[in-house]
Amino acid sequence: YSWDVERLLEKVFEGSNTVFDKNITMPISSNNINDCEICFDTFDDLDKLKTFDCNHRFCIECLGEYLKTAIINGSANLNCPGFKCSLIISDELALGMLDEEMKLKYKHLKINSFVQNHKLIKWCPNAGCTNAIQIPYGCLSNLKESIRCSCGNWFCFHCNQDSHDPISCDMVISWSVLLKEKAGDMQTFHWIWQNTKQCPKCK
Repeated sequence: YSWDVERLLEKVFEGSNTVFDKNITMPISSNNINDCEICFDTFDDLDKLKTFDCNHRFCIECLGEYLKTAIINGSANLNCPGFKCSLIISDELALGMLDEEMKLKYKHLKINSFVQNHKLIKWCPNAGCTNAIQIPYGCLSNLKESIRCSCGNWFCFHCNQDSHDPISCDMVISWSVLLKEKAGDMQTFHWIWQNTKQCPKCK
C-alpha cells in the first residue's frame, strides 16, 4: 500500500481479504529440509540455512547475494525470493545480513520510498540539499503559499518547482514546456547564424 496507512486501514475495516491474501505463497519446491531453494545445495548444518514463515528455505550465502542484488537494483521492499512469494523480509533480518555499505544504501532506499509515497513530506528540490520537508496534517489542500527549507530555498510543495506565487502550478508547467520548445528553436537559429552566410547573389 506504499506507506499509505489510511488506505490500508480502510481496506481492513471494509473487511477486505486482499490485505491478508498478499502473504499467500506457493508450496515449497523441495522435500528436503536441508536444501537451499536457490542453489539446491544440501546442508548438514541447518544453521547455514534460513527458513522463513512461508516455509521457503535458503542458504545464508544465496540469501545475502539476493539481498545485495535487490538493493543495488534499487528495491526498497525486499520479498522472499521464493517463487511468486510475497512475504516481506523484515528490516531486522535484512540489516543483519548486510555489510555497512549495503546497510546505508538500504536505509536510504527505505527513507526515500517513505518520503516519495507520503502526501505530507517532500524532498527539498534544491541541488545538494538532503532535507525532507513535512507540512502539518490537514494543511495540504489549503496550502497556497510556497514553503521555505532550512537551506534557504523557497519552493512550491504541490509541483516541486521554484516559488511562483501567485501563478498557478498548471501555468508554470505550461510555461516551462513552452520555454523548452522555444529553446530548441533558438539553438537552431544561433547555429545557422554562426555557421552560415547569406548568398551574395540572393536578395
